[in-house]
Amino acid sequence: MRYVLHLAYNGTHYRGWQRQLQVQSVQQAIEEALTPYAEDGKPKLHGCGRTDAGVHALSFVAHVDLAYLPKDFSLPPDIYLYRCNEVPSTFHAQRDAVSRTYVFLMHLTSLESHREMSARYYFDRLDLTTLQQRAKSLIGRRDFRSFCKRPREYRQTYCTVSAASWTALRDGRVLRFEITADRFLRGMIRLLVAHMLQDATSLDKADSIGFLLGGGQRGSLAPAYPNGLHLVRLTYDHYIFDVDAVPSFYSEVIDDVRPTNLS
Repeated sequence: MRYVLHLAYNGTHYRGWQRQLQVQSVQQAIEEALTPYAEDGKPKLHGCGRTDAGVHALSFVAHVDLAYLPKDFSLPPDIYLYRCNEVPSTFHAQRDAVSRTYVFLMHLTSLESHREMSARYYFDRLDLTTLQQRAKSLIGRRDFRSFCKRPREYRQTYCTVSAASWTALRDGRVLRFEITADRFLRGMIRLLVAHMLQDATSLDKADSIGFLLGGGQRGSLAPAYPNGLHLVRLTYDHYIFDVDAVPSFYSEVIDDVRPTNLS
C-alpha cells in the first residue's frame, strides 16, 4: 500500500532532507519512526525534493510503501505530521509535483522570535526597489545554470518561474522573498537571494542577476544563510496539501512564511 505523508519540519538540527552517512537527516528520522511498520524493517521514504542542511519546510510531501500505517505515529518534536493517507501506487511525491513555492525570510534587527527560522542580516543600506526589479527579472523560463551548485547533476538547467517578489514586513524589520517555479536546482534559491542582496546593497548599481542569467560566470559569492529558507507550498494536479494547522516550531513566524503566490 502506498501512503502519502504531509509534513513540516524545523531543519535547524538536520543535515538536510536526504539520508546521509554518519549525520542526521530528516528522511532518516522519519524512516526510523516508520521502521515498526515495515515488514523488512527498512522503510524507504521518497520526498518531493531535497532541502539543504538547516533549511525548513512548512509543507513537505513524501510517499512510502508499507503494508499498514496508522493515521498518527511518533515523530521527533521538530518534525510535524499534518496527515497521512492512502494513495494510488502510481502517485510519486517528486515527479507528480506541478509547482513548488519557497520563502526566504530575513530579519534586519534583533528578533528573538525569528532566531532559528529566519536569517539575520546587517546592512548599512538596502534598496527594496532593486530587490523587486531583480525578482521580476526571474519570471519566465530561464536557464539558471549559473545559480546551481552542481549543474552537472542535471540534464538541463532551465526552470520556469511563475512568481517572484520581495515584501517588507513588521515595519521593515523583516524582509521576505517568495518564489514559485516548476522546479528548482540545487542551491538555486540561496544563490539568487545572495546576488539580489548584493545588487541591492551595491553603490554601483550592478546587475549580477542579469549578468548571470545571460550566461555570465558566477564568482565566489556565498549563498544566503540556510536558516532563512522555507519550502512552503506544493501543488499537484489531483491532490491538495493545505497547511491547516500550525506546528509549534512555526508559531512565531507563521504569518511571515505563509505562501501568497497562487500560481
